[in-house]
Amino acid sequence: MAWIATFISGCLFTWGGLAIYNYSFDPYGVFKENIEYTVIEPNLSFVKVNHILNQPKRYKTFSLGSSRVSHVGLSRLEDAYSLNLAEAVPEENLRIIRTLLEHNVQIKEILLGLDDISYLVSADQHTDFHRLRPHPEVSGESWWQFYKEYAFRTPTDIDKARIFAWRSSDIFQYDIQNTGRLFAIRNESAINKDPQRHITHEKFLTSYHYEGEYLSEGIEAITKIVKLCRDNNIQLHVFINPLYITTYLNTKLAQFSRFRRELAQVTDFVDFSGVNSITTNSLNYYEASHFRPNVGDMMLEKMLPEKLTYTGPEDFGRRVNSENIDKHIAALEQELAPYPDVILRNKIYQRYIEGKTNYASAAELKQLTEKKEVNQTQLCSLDEISVLRTNTLYQKLSGNHLANIKVRGWMGKASHANLSDHFIVSFKHKQSGKRIYRYSYRGTARPDVAAFFKDDNMLYTGFDSTWEITDMEPGDYSVNIMLVDSKEVHTCSSSSDKMMNIKWI
Repeated sequence: MAWIATFISGCLFTWGGLAIYNYSFDPYGVFKENIEYTVIEPNLSFVKVNHILNQPKRYKTFSLGSSRVSHVGLSRLEDAYSLNLAEAVPEENLRIIRTLLEHNVQIKEILLGLDDISYLVSADQHTDFHRLRPHPEVSGESWWQFYKEYAFRTPTDIDKARIFAWRSSDIFQYDIQNTGRLFAIRNESAINKDPQRHITHEKFLTSYHYEGEYLSEGIEAITKIVKLCRDNNIQLHVFINPLYITTYLNTKLAQFSRFRRELAQVTDFVDFSGVNSITTNSLNYYEASHFRPNVGDMMLEKMLPEKLTYTGPEDFGRRVNSENIDKHIAALEQELAPYPDVILRNKIYQRYIEGKTNYASAAELKQLTEKKEVNQTQLCSLDEISVLRTNTLYQKLSGNHLANIKVRGWMGKASHANLSDHFIVSFKHKQSGKRIYRYSYRGTARPDVAAFFKDDNMLYTGFDSTWEITDMEPGDYSVNIMLVDSKEVHTCSSSSDKMMNIKWI
């Protein structure tokens, strides 16, 4: 029995030591309220909500949205608090507003920031991450379960950053106890020291690419927020964040326009996105995702003209409603004239979401690939080529051949810029040399690829597409996959020897 006692004592010692360690260093800020300086982002979903619930009568105005809303200058308003959270989506904002009202927080005004995250990310994706786990009063999770997840958390590389960081200007400052704002001290210092280096930095050539389809979920949550605010006499200001030009052009703009159209049927809003004098100037951004406080000040002025005087350019921020939404979308599309590749991608994707063909014509492919350097890459794999069905009845009735072709795999490139650029699969008939092209979309999650390369940018590089292709002659076909960006055509070196055979029975 002595070994059992030793085993139990060892477990208690290990668990107790782990709990003491996690409480002491507390990288996510769930045990200690005042997280002022840190090198990593704490769990703002908990810290900020907890701060407000502990003093429900202190604040009257709140901004909500993703981390991109961080620098909307609420400090210029009285009794205002920035409730922006990492990757926050409308459903999470709805839950937070309900929780605050249930706890008698006296909300008078809300500024709700939206963007592509609002319809590409689901709230359910955040519940299993320590950095994003919602407050127990918001999620309904027991306090015991919540704290248990953090007390017995296995240390990671995040702990190294937290332990060995100096409390200096190289650290972010969170004003949790007053305004809820983030102050990017290191970034501001670097920009002021060498603005030219900042605006020409390669970080503005890349952007994180979200993939998902939660548009209905997002619009439904926004609809409920509008009603909740109306029922509780809360003044609601809805706006779309000004995405930096690289990030904006890297989204599926037809999907973004659809989101705007549906949003306009629910509420009026101010749209700061698009191609304008603010979004095309990298000096207005820390990187390709987050704008600086000077931009946030202009946004606040545009949204609250009765309180503040607007000091920004004329082309920044358009007021949109159900009556002028078509005109607004047309203006946004006109702004894309200098970006022909983006216009083509938008056109093809629009055909796709309308249930029409999603292939690129010969003329479109010529436009995509001409005058561009061709490079082979090994960051790819064509995992599956399947001929699912050959329709001989169709052949007899129409005189044409029809086949269902499925391809599956992944493809990346050395630079992660524009991950949603044109992805093309070509089929070349071995005997006649005839080529057939189909346009596809990457975005399937490949955690195995991301884990192998230890690079989160490789997560959404998968593809899994099936086409009905007419006029497929019998015989052998070589299959190749290509990724086309604004400057280069990347071909997959491992797919050049891939073959498939079409037979007619």
